[in-house]
Amino acid sequence: MWFLTLISYIAILVQIIFITIAIAAGLYYLAELVEEYTTVAKKLIWWMNAVIAYFTLFLWLVPFALFVSLSANDNVLPTTTERLDGDVVSNYFSKRNKKYGLLTFFNYAKDTLLPVRTKKGF
Repeated sequence: MWFLTLISYIAILVQIIFITIAIAAGLYYLAELVEEYTTVAKKLIWWMNAVIAYFTLFLWLVPFALFVSLSANDNVLPTTTERLDGDVVSNYFSKRNKKYGLLTFFNYAKDTLLPVRTKKGF
């Protein structure tokens, strides 16, 4: 059994070496291309800044923020508590009878303009 483990470690080491050589060869080839075609490289490098900014923002920062928000403790979520008589915010929202806003307008338009479907009990 130790023989298979040894072969596995050797295979991993060989893969790491080949990957390193492949990356080095690719970077060397890119350096040769940049040296040969400088004007095209200048235009591509300018656009690559925008691509890198997009990738950084939407492929790294947004998922990171999502995972941080998913791992938030449940104790930080808003909860209901008992209402106190001296609480200004609770009294203000409980005494408001008339609500104004775009949602109220759309609800009114839906109730008055759209036909009402009656549910048939079969």
